Amino acid sequence: YLALYLVTNLGLTLYNKALLGSFPLPYFLTGCHTVSNVICIVLMKVTGGIELTKLSAYEWYLVMGFSVLYSANIAVSNLSLEMVPVPIHQTVRATSPFFVLSLTSLLFRERHSLKIWLSLVPIVTGVVLATSTDRIELPQFLRISILITLIGSLLAALKTILTGRLQHYMQIGAADLLLRLSLFACAQSFLMSYATGEMLRLPRPSIHLYSSVFGNGLLAMLLNLVSFSANREVGPLAMTVAANVKQVLVIILGSVLFQVKLTQTQVGGIMLALVGGLLHSMLSARHGEEKKRDNIV
Repeated sequence: YLALYLVTNLGLTLYNKALLGSFPLPYFLTGCHTVSNVICIVLMKVTGGIELTKLSAYEWYLVMGFSVLYSANIAVSNLSLEMVPVPIHQTVRATSPFFVLSLTSLLFRERHSLKIWLSLVPIVTGVVLATSTDRIELPQFLRISILITLIGSLLAALKTILTGRLQHYMQIGAADLLLRLSLFACAQSFLMSYATGEMLRLPRPSIHLYSSVFGNGLLAMLLNLVSFSANREVGPLAMTVAANVKQVLVIILGSVLFQVKLTQTQVGGIMLALVGGLLHSMLSARHGEEKKRDNIV
């Protein structure tokens, strides 16, 4: 699951960045992702590939509330990816361990060691260095772009935490949960697309463009399905390790494919943030294993 998650996550990030250049409609693209989820999972149901769980009214309310976070996470990620270069986007997303740590402490009263908290220092320092806006080699972008990317990192961390907890609480499969989420998220995404005027800016139909959007939707569906399944099996800590590996690969490939020039300071900041994120993930994973052993004893 983790290997497939790594490959699909890497592919979709680069695919989205390339597609948003000719299709700058992040909310509409999010809607296309959710439509792909619904179509593919319904086909799986029709062919007998999955069974749907009967939910109570309260569980439907939980799914409805979570769908807002789910669609907001995808939309903000696509929006920020359109606004900032790929290396900067992935470096800021490396702050996810900080948000995971903070949210689990605040929302679920989980206690973490001093080593884990200190491992956040290189992440924050690296992000500050990598996102300096006074470097002439980088395209000029507003501070709001960095803020939106940080918000996306926060939403991604919260979604990762709640996905696993929701599946365990409701005893529901990955495809089953994804189908129900997508039904609500589809309506939300297209409403946002209409409200922001994106639908008035839809490009003229062409086989190349819409086949690209269709392929993007299929890859997004696969990533969502794999992500939900992996989260249920290995938990958010191992997911963070895989995400950090993906970030290194995206930054290297993104700099080459999209011809982003980086200074030595920015390269150093990127590497510092990613190494810090990996260190934090390893310490968190070790802490999780120790907690499991203590519970068994």
